[in-house]
Amino acid sequence: MNFSKSNRDKSSSSESESEDEGTAAPSAVKTRPSTAKKSVKEFRHWSDNEIRAFVKSFKKFPNAENRLQEVAEDADLHEKSMTDLKNMWHRLKDSCENAVCEANKENAGVKTSKSASFKIKGVAINATQLLKSQEDFESLVKVVSVLDSAYK
Repeated sequence: MNFSKSNRDKSSSSESESEDEGTAAPSAVKTRPSTAKKSVKEFRHWSDNEIRAFVKSFKKFPNAENRLQEVAEDADLHEKSMTDLKNMWHRLKDSCENAVCEANKENAGVKTSKSASFKIKGVAINATQLLKSQEDFESLVKVVSVLDSAYK
């Protein structure tokens, strides 16, 4: 190998000539718009630990969307307003559904697929698991409501 100055000069000059001529291929990588900045602004007054606690408590309650106050109490989020809790619930629900739809599209025809997940601020949330826990509770809510109405 010859590392003489003349070889380096030739290669660098030929690179600069091709750039000057405009023959350099433009970057073909396309990225989707980032939602990270949106989530940070939207939930800037939520800490990562509060988000984790909310998600953990949300998984425990059947019909959690109608019991947000109880979810907040379980997660020790007494200082959060109902508006904040509803916004978080809507964001969780929409993000879970979007993540699962995207995962289903990407994993079409694949037997072993990864579970869908997304992030809110720095917290990774397993969308498949969250939706599954709420679906499991739906049948329980129906049975309890039927039994409750039978005793009245």
